[in-house]
Amino acid sequence: MEPTPDVLPSRAVVPESHPVRFTFDKEANALYVCLRGVAETIEIEDGINLDIDSEGFVPGMEFVYADDFLRFIERRGGELDIPERVEDAENFSLA
Repeated sequence: MEPTPDVLPSRAVVPESHPVRFTFDKEANALYVCLRGVAETIEIEDGINLDIDSEGFVPGMEFVYADDFLRFIERRGGELDIPERVEDAENFSLA
């Protein structure tokens, strides 16, 4: 499903010619960052989701309210390191 300017897909598949895609839905104020296909979504905290592919790698992250993006990073000292792979989705945390 290709994203359109007025629709933020719940699952975006990014072609290899676009290794990283940022999709912003202005009406919903939602930001989605996608690196490749998605198999599972983990809710990190209210309105912030991390996507995992079928091999446990992290292909994308969604901020349901884009304004939360900066606050999310600020709460972590101004930096955000996202792991390449998630081994245990049920107990995962970006502490």
